[in-house]
Amino acid sequence: MIKKVASHVAAILVRLRLLPNIVVLNMDGGICSQMHFYMAGKMLEMQGCKVLYNLDWYANDGMDTQGRFCRNFDLLKAFPDLDLPMLTNRFIKRIYRSAFRHYNEYSDFADDTLWRGLKPPLYIKGYFKETDDMFGPAFRNTFEVVAEVLDKANRLKFGEIDEIAMTRSACAIHVRRGDLSQYHEAYGTPAAVDYFRQCCKLVAMANPNVKFYIFSDEPDWCAESLVPVLGEYDIEICGDNGSDKGWCDLLLMSRCNHQITSQGSMGRYAAKLRPLDRSNGIVTLTDNPELAGWATRFENVTIVKNLHKNS
Repeated sequence: MIKKVASHVAAILVRLRLLPNIVVLNMDGGICSQMHFYMAGKMLEMQGCKVLYNLDWYANDGMDTQGRFCRNFDLLKAFPDLDLPMLTNRFIKRIYRSAFRHYNEYSDFADDTLWRGLKPPLYIKGYFKETDDMFGPAFRNTFEVVAEVLDKANRLKFGEIDEIAMTRSACAIHVRRGDLSQYHEAYGTPAAVDYFRQCCKLVAMANPNVKFYIFSDEPDWCAESLVPVLGEYDIEICGDNGSDKGWCDLLLMSRCNHQITSQGSMGRYAAKLRPLDRSNGIVTLTDNPELAGWATRFENVTIVKNLHKNS
């Protein structure tokens, strides 16, 4: 009863313009999650909403679900030209969090896009079911990949991958481990070693001179458990950035012609960031039902069976 009364009073204050009539969008997670929230905010802005972002999670938590790997706010490091209006007023945050909270239960395979119809005043937590128009021209126009934001070592690697992609063929392999190395309700079954073997064979058959670049939050595991079973391919593990610089890996991966994705969003987002002249390269997805919505978002996508025999 107290909460209902407080919400009613807050709504009156908004109507009287004593409180701003806004959507407060709570951000959390790694670089791809940050891009996810930003695009959701852009979609709401296109519907006439004024959106402000709350970044408190990065100051108060900023870790993966197991507390092993850090999650920094890196969106403006990767894409410094973005306009990111932030809500810093603690009083307004507290009122909105108490009076206008809406928790969006993310489900990529459920037909739940009701968030597109939400109106202010709102304080939104949780993840959104992504819609196809979030990954069309609006996505490409929003996120521009440039090498200048990287440090010297990553700029050199960026240029190397770019050259390989133009003269031979480059394929990024995203191996998400960490808190998703086991089954996760939101992300499904992790990609098995045999999945990566099948994907490499598929890409190499179409591109015999391809070079594979592995990106992972556990590069040592990749060296010990993955590389030995992939065959005689030209493979390089890019393991210098660490989980605190995953945004750098995302930009490097985006220069590759082809993307072998796993659970998590890094491989799929890298594929969407590729230059237009590489957008017809192969993208592989596991057959997890959670990824069904992604099958139509690339020009050249292959669903590969994920027989999970390895952890």
